[in-house]
Amino acid sequence: MENKLNLFQRMNEVRRKVDYIKRGKEVQGYMAVTHDQVTALTRDFMVEFGILVFPSLVSAQMVETKGMTSKGNPIYLYDAVFSFEFVNCDDPTDRYLVEKVPAHANDTGDKAPGKALSYAKKALMLKVFEIETGENDESRYLTDDEKEEIKKEAEKPKPYPQATFDKNFPSWESAIKSGKTLPDGKVMTAEVIIAMASTKGELTPEQVLRINSIQREPGEEG
Repeated sequence: MENKLNLFQRMNEVRRKVDYIKRGKEVQGYMAVTHDQVTALTRDFMVEFGILVFPSLVSAQMVETKGMTSKGNPIYLYDAVFSFEFVNCDDPTDRYLVEKVPAHANDTGDKAPGKALSYAKKALMLKVFEIETGENDESRYLTDDEKEEIKKEAEKPKPYPQATFDKNFPSWESAIKSGKTLPDGKVMTAEVIIAMASTKGELTPEQVLRINSIQREPGEEG
């Protein structure tokens, strides 16, 4: 490492090294990049080019939300602002302060401050070093139209597997013929079976016809 590089030049060298992270964690229905992923990608290069990052808490407040856990514990919102200072290891007077990075986290215990700090640090590193993120390794090379087409394709209902259908059909047939009722009192009819199965996959016309062909046994009461 040549000591003559100033802090911004060192940070630019890190920018040359890091450019993409694949989103690796599902959060509330979407894929996200984690703090650990960003740290793993950048740490060695920060060491190589002699850059340290120091976080500081600017302000924070704990706000009780209206949310409750399944056990009845209140959920709190930790709302904070952090600052981060980048420092040149070879010349500690060469530094740059990012004054305000807001972050917040929901929690029922003492983990919220750490969650918020991790989020703020992750956001800082992604933006400062202009790191691209994507849901798969190919997505970064796709146009917006291509990404939209892939999204639409992924949202299409998946077919109900024939093997699963064949496995479940005897129990469906027995339930319909015997007039079995669900815990909510609903009678197991072909329509009910079709509705239940359709939540697991799209039934083919042949599968629907086969279910509809099941007849109740004479004399059974619903």
